Amino acid sequence: MGMVHLQGVGRVPAIEAGDLQAGMVTVWNYGYREQIITIEPRGEKQIKVWLVSLRNGEKFTRVLNKSRLVAIDEA
Repeated sequence: MGMVHLQGVGRVPAIEAGDLQAGMVTVWNYGYREQIITIEPRGEKQIKVWLVSLRNGEKFTRVLNKSRLVAIDEA
């Protein structure tokens, strides 16, 4: 597990996107939190993640490289 610095938040724990699992809560700049609904492989190096915003309930997707560090909420 690594650490990343998020704007408006500071240093937070992070894991590689390839290690994310459904149900985890990710943290982004300014404290935006999103819960992972499902994850789908997208080639050898990427994944497609379906998320729901914990702020307004909006659903959307993100495509991430498996090696990218993503901040997680450990609470």
